[in-house]
Amino acid sequence: MGLLILLGAGRVSVLPAQTADTTYREVYQLRGPFHFLEVDPLGNAYVLDAKGDLLQVLPDGRVVFNYHNTVLGEPTQLDATDPFNLMLFFAEQQTVVLLDRTLSERSQLDLRTTQIQNASAVAHSHDNQLWVYDDYAGRLYKLDQQGGIRLASDDLRLAEDLTSSADRILRYQDRMLLHFPDRGICTFTFYGRLDEWWPITGVNDWQLIGVKLLLRQDSTYRYYLPAAASWQALDPALRKQRYTQLRLLPERRYFLRPDGSLRLLAVKN
Repeated sequence: MGLLILLGAGRVSVLPAQTADTTYREVYQLRGPFHFLEVDPLGNAYVLDAKGDLLQVLPDGRVVFNYHNTVLGEPTQLDATDPFNLMLFFAEQQTVVLLDRTLSERSQLDLRTTQIQNASAVAHSHDNQLWVYDDYAGRLYKLDQQGGIRLASDDLRLAEDLTSSADRILRYQDRMLLHFPDRGICTFTFYGRLDEWWPITGVNDWQLIGVKLLLRQDSTYRYYLPAAASWQALDPALRKQRYTQLRLLPERRYFLRPDGSLRLLAVKN
């Protein structure tokens, strides 16, 4: 039998272990149901439960911290690249919330009080500020933590004849990546200058893994290697797993499964 983990009314539990394979060993499986998955560099997983609460799952499967905001509702984006300074974006309320490592609220920034007109995507910058794409202005902005504009790109609607908005931002080495579903991935320097376009459309999930990008188009994940402009399939052991969302760390594989459970497998040595 699995070990029962209680949180609040006891809505999270560990399921009995699955049949082992020759590639992975199971670390934990949490029942959920969950409908979102992200991980940080320390191996903590973050999921949204049926109540819209953000839960932090430690590498051993314990759920010790949660965050719920009755005013802002459910977040639409989470940037967990810095596990000590998590960023949530609530698109409907145009609000960014920063959390510490215990999911305690550190600060809030209502973008409606800034010069941003309508943010469609937000991410951390490398120097602990914010990158924001303003759909109405057609510009990528860099904001300080008080909402002041530090940098602004050209108007991409005019310069690039864009008709859609960016729906996600990712920091990649010394560049920022913006995904436009109908146009592709646009790369920017840290100074807000457009660099190049990658003809990759329809991305609905992504993760940076070293020099690779793990991208999902429709329901299929593949690696993209920007330096070679080439694609690489997942290894067979990953492809045979059942999941709707996938996150990879060295020696660890996180799966959000079709039944809403969260499963962590470790690579066997």
